[in-house]
This record gives sequence, structure tokens and C-alpha cells, in this order.
Amino acid sequence: MTSSRGGPQAASHDAVIAALQHMVRSRDLAALPETTEALSRIVEEIPLNDAQRAAAVNNLGNAMHLWFEADGHPADLDEAIRHYREALDSARRTDPQRPLYWSNLSLALLKQARRSRRPELVEEAVTTARQAADFTSLGSRQRVAALLRLVDALRMRAALGGTGTEEAVDVLREAAADAPPDLPERPTLLLRVGTTLVTCFDQGSGVEKLDAAVQLLHDAADEVPGGPDLRVALCRLGVALRMRFDEEGDPEDLRCAVDELSRAATSSPRDDGLLATALFNLAGAGAEHFDCTAERGALDEAIEVLDRSVERLRSDDPRLASVFLSFSELLRWQFAITRDGRTLDAAVDFADRAAYCADAPDEDRCCALRVFVACLLCRFENAGAADDLARADAALTELDRLAPADGPVRLGHWIQRGRLAVREFEQSQAKSTLNAAITAYQRVLAAMPADDPERAAVSVELCNVLQRQSKQNRRRTYRLAHATLRAAAELPTAPAATRMRAAVLAGHLAAETSRWEDAATMFKSAMALLPLVTRFGPPPDAARRYELTALVADMAACAVHDGTPKQAVELLEHGRNLLLAQALGTGDEHTALRHELPALAADLQRVRQQLDYLPDNLLGAAVRRKAVGRQRRLADR
Repeated sequence: MTSSRGGPQAASHDAVIAALQHMVRSRDLAALPETTEALSRIVEEIPLNDAQRAAAVNNLGNAMHLWFEADGHPADLDEAIRHYREALDSARRTDPQRPLYWSNLSLALLKQARRSRRPELVEEAVTTARQAADFTSLGSRQRVAALLRLVDALRMRAALGGTGTEEAVDVLREAAADAPPDLPERPTLLLRVGTTLVTCFDQGSGVEKLDAAVQLLHDAADEVPGGPDLRVALCRLGVALRMRFDEEGDPEDLRCAVDELSRAATSSPRDDGLLATALFNLAGAGAEHFDCTAERGALDEAIEVLDRSVERLRSDDPRLASVFLSFSELLRWQFAITRDGRTLDAAVDFADRAAYCADAPDEDRCCALRVFVACLLCRFENAGAADDLARADAALTELDRLAPADGPVRLGHWIQRGRLAVREFEQSQAKSTLNAAITAYQRVLAAMPADDPERAAVSVELCNVLQRQSKQNRRRTYRLAHATLRAAAELPTAPAATRMRAAVLAGHLAAETSRWEDAATMFKSAMALLPLVTRFGPPPDAARRYELTALVADMAACAVHDGTPKQAVELLEHGRNLLLAQALGTGDEHTALRHELPALAADLQRVRQQLDYLPDNLLGAAVRRKAVGRQRRLADR
């Protein structure tokens, strides 16, 4: 709103401007007819070349704009546009109100363009909004408002023309960077820009957009005073951090995501629509962090928050099944650490609730059924209840009905069929169940891509079954098992620890059949992988130290049996050095690098962990595809 200065009717003019300003603020338009008439008289009284005419005409345009807001007549908006254009034509170059006139004209043009879909109006709106931004002081509230208007105009141009919104996103980022600290709308603006950049990344933009989004959302969470906006900022920040982990693989992003999502979930009231999103992502971040680091802090924090919050979810929330499923996965991980049967019972219960949620889509039900089966098999191993095997069989029958004919879910179904058959064999000793397990694992390997990192783990499971069968017919099964394990040990995309297990199992299988040369060869392969496992992994516990020591002893024994005692001594010495280096934390080039260039050593360890990290196959195919893609990019680098 602009006011004129001086003149014989200045007091009357100022009263009209005050009335107009009151209507803009309050939307009480009772005095609009007489105010419009008064403004029209004022414009008629001001000469065409008078410096005050531009402000008066702009005010008349504002009045007509209010008429459009009140009645929705397009003619009123056309009239407002005509007055705004005249104001700009009448304004002198030194008029400080010119950015305001451009901004008003841009807003009116945008509203008319939304109604008429006329591209020429959008182009003029873009031009005038840009002029308003260019002629407004940096760091001012007016410039931020002008930039946001330009964003709206650019987005409309992109929508009408079917083009990208990159320019609009860049201007939006400029508005966030230019927003003064005391701008009340600044936290909301940061949230808006951060959310937009996450969307851009999700649609194919580079990781630079995601990095910027994380920073903006972090700033928004720091500046938002509280309430729903804070929960939205925390939740979107947590999701963005998980996305960045999917892209770059830094576990610290997951640790931060757990903290932010815990704050969002803890502050959410009962039946809050955002609570399910926060809990789902919290569970995913906690499980992934433990899966790739074996550190309990994030896992325990996520479980504690979920335990307090899960019953506050709406019973009709569409993500209810996903939250139950994710919580079950967390509890299953915790049981693996604590061996507390009550934790496993809770995991079974939540997986059961997820699998049989009334409105869960088939994809969610398939994931839930797989987790349910995994929990039941785990509980059978822990408690030996035959009823768990029967329930697992029923769940796999339902999964067989729901799963697509091929793809990750079908492969997961066959893997779990194999595991169930092994448990049934342990209970009944029926040879048919052992054959069923072998058939299931072979189907998986036949359908799985040759470079799939999980092939090594499936191969180890298959050969564990073949080893049991070989006690009855060693000659027939040895060659198949040895070839399968050798391929698994040599699979470059598989985690080093899994490859090492395959080599060790192949060595033991060869030793059992007195094939000492084959055994020595496979134990040497395992020893070659040992530095990758011991150097970058967590310190070994007592059981792990025993396994590694047994590996060295077995390798030397096979060399002796193979008639090469000198090589046995060399292998023993090599293994002893590796084990001592692991126990003392000294003695290899990585240790030296850690002392001389700690940042580079930390980066090397992070990359090694990423290359070896493979998400649990129950977390979902999309997560695993991202992990495999990240591994391949790192390997290429």
C-alpha cells in the first residue's frame, strides 16, 4: 500500500489509504465501495505527470484486486492489472515503490493466468517478479517475498510448458539464503526449501541437492519454535538422512536420523497422522544402523521410543502394518544380542499383527509374512516349540499365494522354505525334508543373478545341507558342494566375511573326504580374506577368536597332510601375525595410516564397511538394490 505526500487533500487521502490497509489486513470489505470511489476521485485529480500519480493508481489497483477477491469476477482482476501497469508506466526511475508495483502486478497476473491458462500472462508475471526481486535490497523481507512470487511464476510456466522446475528450485534456494534471521516466516521457508530439494533428489537430481536439503531441514528444526511444524521438520530431516545413507552409506547419517525421528515420535500426540511415518522410519534407521555397524546405541534408542509410542497410532492408519513389521525386525535384532525369550515373543506378536492387518496391501503383507516366518524359526531354534514350525509352514503357504511369480519376494520365499525344511529335518530326521531344502536353495541360485551379493550366503546355506547329506553319500554331493562354495568364495560382490565362511566350509568339506590339496587351497583362500574381515570389522569376541585360531590350525594341518610341512610353518606364522595384529591393534599398514593420516584412514574404513555391508534380506528389495548400487559405485571409484 502506498500513500501520497502533501497536497490540499492530504489528510483525506491518508484516511482513504488507512481504510484500504485495514481491509487488506482484516478482510472486512464493508467499506470497499466508498473506498474505491474515493481512490478513483484521487486518481482523477492527480495530473498525468505528477510524481504521486503512480502511488495513487497502484492503490486503486489494490482496491480492484480486493473486489476480485470478494466476488471472483475476472473483469475486476483485469482492471487491477490495468492499474498496476499504469502505475509502473507513471513511476519515475527514482521512485522507491517500483518494486512494490512490479510485485503487485506479478501477483495479479499469476491469478489471472491460473484462471485463463494464458502463457503470455505467465511470461509477464515472471518478468515483473524478477524485476521486483532485482530492484529490492538484499537481505530484506521484501526481496524474499519477491523471490517467492518469482518461484510461483516459474513453476506455473513449467507446468504450462511441460518443462522442468530447476530454475524455480534455484530461486527458492536463493530466497532461503537471503531470508533475514528475524523474518518470522524463515523457519517455514527453510522447511519448504528443504522438502523441495528432497523431492528433487527423489526425482533424479544429484546428491548435492540432498546434502543441501539435510542442512536446510536441520536449520529449520533448530529455528521452528515447536508444535506440528517442528515435528514435520524433524520427520523430514530423518527421512532425508536415511536417503543420504542409501546414497552414500555413511552410518553416521543413520545415527542422526534415529535421534531426529525419536524427537519427532516422542513429541507426537495420540492419533497424530505423522506418528506412523516417524516410527516407520525410526525403526528402519535403527535396524539399518545396527545391521551395518553392530553398535547397539541406535537400536536400543529406537526400540525404547517405539515401545512407548506404537500404541498411540490410529487403528485405521494405512502404515500400521509397516510400523508393526519394522518394530518386529528391531526386536528380532535385539533378541540376537540379549537372547531374552520375551523379546522374541514380542517380535513374533508384532510380525503376526503386521501380516494380518485388515487393509495392508499385498506387498506389505508379503514382507510381514517373511519377517513372521523368520521370527518363528528363530523362536523354534531357541525354544524348540513344534507349533512354531506349523505356523511358519502356514505363513509360507500364504506367502506363496501372494508373492509374484519371480523377483526378490519369490526368492525370499524359497530361501525360507529351505530353512524351514532344515528345521523339520532336525526334528524328524526325514530324508525328504533334507531333499526339499536342497531343492529350494538350488531354485534360488538358479534364479538369482550371477553377481548378486547374496549368492554367497545362499550357497553357504545350501552346502551346510549338502554336508549333512554327504554323510550318507559323500561322493555324489562333494563335487556339487565344493564347486558351489568355491564360486561363493570368489564372488567379488559378496561381503568378505561371507566369502571367508564359504572358503572355510569348503576346506572342512574337503578335509572330511581326505582331499587335502583342495582343503589347503580353500583354507588359503580364507586366509587371504582374513585381513579384510579382521582389519575393518569390530574386535572379535572369544568365540570369534576361537574360530580364527581354528582356521589357522586347520590350514596348517591340511598343508601337513598335503606333504608340505614347510608351507604349514609359513602359514602358521602368517596367521599368528594377523591374529596378533588384530588383538593388539598394531602391525599393519592400516594402523600406520591411522596414525599418520587419521581422516584418510577413517574414510578407508568407512568405504570398506560399505563395500561389505549387505542389508538383511527382510528389509525390502528397494533397500537392497540401493545398497548393491552403492557398492558398485564405490568399487568403480
